[in-house]
Amino acid sequence: MNIFEKFLNSISYKFPKGYPDLNNKQDILIIESELKNLGIYLDEGLESTIKDITGKGKKLTKLQTFTDLATLTYAQYDLGDIKTVFPNPVNTIQGWRKYVDQRLSNKGREVENCIKNYAINEFNIDAKEIPKGKGEDVIIGGKTTEIKSTQGNKINTQLQTSFYTNDPNKFYLFVSNTTSDDIDVRVVASQLLYRSALGDEIVDEIEANKESNILSQQLEDGLKTLNIKNFIMSSLLTGKTSEESKSFLIGKDKNVRVRFVIYIEPK
Repeated sequence: MNIFEKFLNSISYKFPKGYPDLNNKQDILIIESELKNLGIYLDEGLESTIKDITGKGKKLTKLQTFTDLATLTYAQYDLGDIKTVFPNPVNTIQGWRKYVDQRLSNKGREVENCIKNYAINEFNIDAKEIPKGKGEDVIIGGKTTEIKSTQGNKINTQLQTSFYTNDPNKFYLFVSNTTSDDIDVRVVASQLLYRSALGDEIVDEIEANKESNILSQQLEDGLKTLNIKNFIMSSLLTGKTSEESKSFLIGKDKNVRVRFVIYIEPK
């Protein structure tokens, strides 16, 4: 019997079947949580773990996928005071507008204001908004969060100002249903999003060498598919700027789209 088998036997009582079922999401999370209590973090192989969590490659909706990523975040990451404010992977703030100080310029800013005041008023947690911080919206108990909100019951993954970072202390708050009285908040680690988007192989290269030959080749191949001169000329001749765009795919399974949009500014 190896040491891992001894470990599983010692926690067998925690599983409904008396042993861990690796096809069961909850059983996997129990194993990860117990390892975390021992100071063991499963940073390697997160991609395969994600596949286990999300049904071994089965097609899921984006909402289901991000719910699973939020669950995985709570099993593996130190959320600090964020976990006090949002104790579950998916949380509901009822009557969210009562936490907004005043009518702000847009719904996104109001949601950020709500999150800050909700942390302060309900949990006495130090929180502050970052008015113009790209990639930083609200600091909760010293932890950086970026808030992506949407009107309906869906997930907003458009990243115009910043990309996910490989930072274990940064978290994304995906807020849905902002046109309703109640909003749902899913907390996902930026590091988990970074690794799941680019893939283990690319991220491992970056961590080891500060660069990735795989990613570099993907970028070179993608740029070859673009004709920037014709792209700009088309915008000038048709009068369409931000509506015109070109793109290519990178990352693991080519699931990250790099999109180029033309903006023309007469002086």
